[in-house]
Amino acid sequence: MASGLLCCCKVAEELILNRMDYTGSNLKIDGYYYHEYESGYIAHFFYRNGVIYTTNAMLNIDNLEDLDIQIINRLVKGKTAQFHWFWGTYKIEGDIIRINHWLPGTGGAYPAKLVKGKITDSVSLELNWGGDIINNKELNYWKFREFSPKPDSTNRFIK
Repeated sequence: MASGLLCCCKVAEELILNRMDYTGSNLKIDGYYYHEYESGYIAHFFYRNGVIYTTNAMLNIDNLEDLDIQIINRLVKGKTAQFHWFWGTYKIEGDIIRINHWLPGTGGAYPAKLVKGKITDSVSLELNWGGDIINNKELNYWKFREFSPKPDSTNRFIK
């Protein structure tokens, strides 16, 4: 009886925003922007090299101090950051920010999502997960929190 080895290799959709260095000053990068949900938090780290790292949903976290501890334990000390769905690119034009990042894949590929938003000031973002900032559908408000050390932006997915 012949046996075969099945290989399941996921591919990632191509990001449409190319990585470009961020040289502006209207977005703080010495920490993370966070959004609080009923069951936890999600955080985005922006880097000068045009890369964004997202924690995705971190559930059962009650406060920002606990979020900081989880980020340090999972992301700075750990290896959990080496999956497509934590990474993406961003571009800023004026006060408009566009984020292009991968989502966890449920089949044969990691889908890419494009998010548009507005930098309301250096410590606040409005991100629209529906994609159209003008209609304000699915809009989330994000606040800045200083944080160090940030997870390293080096990854094997974005060149």
